[in-house]
Amino acid sequence: NIFRPLCWVEHMSLDNETGLDKPGIRVRPVTGLVAADYFVPGYFVWAVLIANLARIGYEEKTMYMAAYDWRLSFQNTEVRDQTLSRIKSNIELLVATNGGNRVVVIPHSMGVLYFLHFMKWVEAPPPMGGGGGPNWCAKHIKSVMNIGGPFLGVPKAVAGLFSSEAKDVAVARAIAPEVLDSDFLGLQTLRHLMRMTRTWDSTMSMIPKGGDTIWGDLDWSPEDGFECKAKNQKINDSEVSKDANGKNEVHPEPVKYGRIVSFGKDVAEAPSSEIEQIEFRCCQRQ
Repeated sequence: NIFRPLCWVEHMSLDNETGLDKPGIRVRPVTGLVAADYFVPGYFVWAVLIANLARIGYEEKTMYMAAYDWRLSFQNTEVRDQTLSRIKSNIELLVATNGGNRVVVIPHSMGVLYFLHFMKWVEAPPPMGGGGGPNWCAKHIKSVMNIGGPFLGVPKAVAGLFSSEAKDVAVARAIAPEVLDSDFLGLQTLRHLMRMTRTWDSTMSMIPKGGDTIWGDLDWSPEDGFECKAKNQKINDSEVSKDANGKNEVHPEPVKYGRIVSFGKDVAEAPSSEIEQIEFRCCQRQ
């Protein structure tokens, strides 16, 4: 409530010790397809996708919106709300009531990381896992179409932990200078926002991963030394030039990095329990 901002911050914060609800406070995510169709009137989230799927025959018994409390750590969503168990049960129900056809999952943003956690959890033995066995994902999931997944994390997570500064905060400062730094409605906004977001364990899942090899350091960036050619070659194009003797010399098409990481078909189709740990090495391009 804009007229009671401190009350809102208090309800959105979690317990610093348990990472769960504060005593006497209970905030839960809205469930069902209406939970994420529109954020506010005129600002859609999943509404267009839901409407288009409905036009080609999908309905509530063939679609399921997995709502979860994005403030909690992934495992605590199971501890408090049994969210992972609910996702498992709903996927099994969808498969059973649709002729054994496996599901297509469309996670978005942090939901991509959350569903990766689910796929590991569901095949792990209880009590920490769902006990579905090593072939559960292969039996129930046809494909996963990730949208905007932060696999390497997001720098905004670090800024949020340190100072609550972010792009949207910078925009707010430009629109209303000094408001965020003043006692707006009796609320020192950034200080209390920082105190609130630091109680959200889910923030740690968004911390950038990969180290200096991916992100560089103070003196080096992965883009250093990279030269972008002005000419865009078409597929199967080759460069032809004259060598020292005047003969035509064909240069093969340069290597394209359309797939950065590939595990091969055998690994891609194997249950996660059968995949051995692989040691990856990244080298700086000279």
